[in-house]
Amino acid sequence: MAFDDLDQAEQEESDRSAESSTTEDRDRTPDVEPTTSEPTRRDAAGDASEGAADQPSTTEPRSTAESSTAADPSDPAFGFEEAKQRPLYARQAAWDAFEDALAIDAEATLRRNDVRDTPKRELHDAALHVLAEHADEVAERVLDERGVDR
Repeated sequence: MAFDDLDQAEQEESDRSAESSTTEDRDRTPDVEPTTSEPTRRDAAGDASEGAADQPSTTEPRSTAESSTAADPSDPAFGFEEAKQRPLYARQAAWDAFEDALAIDAEATLRRNDVRDTPKRELHDAALHVLAEHADEVAERVLDERGVDR
């Protein structure tokens, strides 16, 4: 599929997803009725919190103290339904280096902290956050790859 068709394909995928979600919601009945009248919201770690609809949503990571007491390291930081799949285009050598960095370095660090079987979506999400924090280095790499003198 060409780049020009990418937006159209994403829109069609979004439309199909919305249609299937509506059908699934109609067909699905909850096993347990909620006991409170307040809405339940999932925070960034996927933990349910009641009455949180009035509280502003944040994308800030939890503090280390809060993470150590409230987080279960066997649970992903967010659910699959929150993930958005997008294409990334890179050369094979870059993909190999990226996958090696995640598999060899990142996952080893996670295992040393008793975090196992980390979903790729969670690793990719963290990698994109780190990348966003270092956008200047991305620009420098592009300039270097093009041979631009600065």
